[in-house]
Amino acid sequence: MDRRERISDEEETLRMAFDSQLANIWTALPCIVSAVDFSANTISAQPAIKGTTTNPNGSTQSVNL
Repeated sequence: MDRRERISDEEETLRMAFDSQLANIWTALPCIVSAVDFSANTISAQPAIKGTTTNPNGSTQSVNL
């Protein structure tokens, strides 16, 4: 148990909730560029890391993002 859970402090509770949500925000993601279109100034890219999903039986699986 986290010691902050034992203290009845609304501000700390909100801070923990916001920190939890901010941990799930990605501001940069390494990618592998697969194609470049110079005329349209665009690229096609695949993220270089994998994500995880949870199967209905509770096991986790790595998947491409």
